[in-house]
Amino acid sequence: MQATVRVKGLRELERSFRRMEGDLRRDLQREISGAADIVAQEARGIAGGLGLSSRTVGGYRPRVRGSSGFVEQRRRKTTGKRPDFGVLQMRRVLLPALGRKQAKVVEAIDQMLGRMAGEEGF
Repeated sequence: MQATVRVKGLRELERSFRRMEGDLRRDLQREISGAADIVAQEARGIAGGLGLSSRTVGGYRPRVRGSSGFVEQRRRKTTGKRPDFGVLQMRRVLLPALGRKQAKVVEAIDQMLGRMAGEEGF
């Protein structure tokens, strides 16, 4: 199962925002991080249900680069006994979390874009 949320025109909108104020860019990144956190929380719940260690469960965090938000595992591998552990986490935790929360993420991004555009007079 592959699930991806793509917002068409987001880079162009971000470019326009960049021309405005630096505070607006930070607000945009904070909002995107909030949307990614929806998936991170779901990933923590799924990972806990699978019996993964609390260290692994606690490592799922939202991250923003430019106009892209994503969830990453911040913990480094500890033993190397499972070279496929990253793939396992992606298939059994992160992709299902995004699939379950995709509608909420889309709704959060849509509300954020509408609110920010309204505040800027678009």
